Amino acid sequence: MAKQMGLYVREGWEEYNWNTDIFIELAMLRAQNVRHVELEFHQLKGICRPSFEGLLPEHGDTTHIRLEKLEHLYLVKSGWRISDLDHVLDRAPSLNKLRLFVCDFKYPSTSLPTNLSDLCILRCPITPSRLISIIQQMERLSRLEFTIWRGQPEDLAKIVAALSKHSATLKSLTVCFGWNPRSGASRVKAPLETLTNLQSLTTDVRSFGLGPTGLVQSLPPALQRLRLIRSPETTEEDLQTFAYELQEAKRWGHEDLTVTSSGPKYWEDVDGKHDTAFQCKSVFLRA
Repeated sequence: MAKQMGLYVREGWEEYNWNTDIFIELAMLRAQNVRHVELEFHQLKGICRPSFEGLLPEHGDTTHIRLEKLEHLYLVKSGWRISDLDHVLDRAPSLNKLRLFVCDFKYPSTSLPTNLSDLCILRCPITPSRLISIIQQMERLSRLEFTIWRGQPEDLAKIVAALSKHSATLKSLTVCFGWNPRSGASRVKAPLETLTNLQSLTTDVRSFGLGPTGLVQSLPPALQRLRLIRSPETTEEDLQTFAYELQEAKRWGHEDLTVTSSGPKYWEDVDGKHDTAFQCKSVFLRA
């Protein structure tokens, strides 16, 4: 199959635990009319093999293989870098939905396609500045899901401010933000209210915080659904404060807001089937 397509396959490929990845990739490349692809690669052991290695420019003339109709690409691969995907993204001009997991963005790579409308980079090491750069390059984001492992108080505010460029189109946002504040640093209010068409928000209490600079004080006017993730860092005191602030918010303009709660495994927006209704009264009873 590789020979028919003029692709490179490294010698001894069948000896490695990722040999089935070769078959999957070849099958995908043969199906050049494919629109939707979801792949979870084997855990890397021994030799590190880039995804779709046969498409790398140095491995011969493979420019004739393009994924002209590919619209949705979902990849899970531990230990890889975003630059490993450059040669695939360059061949998918119609791609508008990209979901990557455990992908390291801290290394140089070409820009992501600017026509992406749906971008998920949960559990991917990425700096706030790199994420802001990506947001600014995009043309019309309608959904964004991201993780920042270690950020400063002003970083989240800058990210949300960058998203205001997409306020006319952004409908869904997932934010998992880990704090690593400097000594003496205080919270900075993230201007969520500028995302005027945001309808769904998934986050945890710690990402945006509580009080005057916190989550409830910044809820966008069009928000219809708030998914609250019970992360391991969430305390009962956090939930009680959130429940009190939520009750107050429902009195001054968010009375129709649907609030659900889910466990730490279910950050993806598609995990909504695991949600349960967030009951303020139940939280107060546990106090």
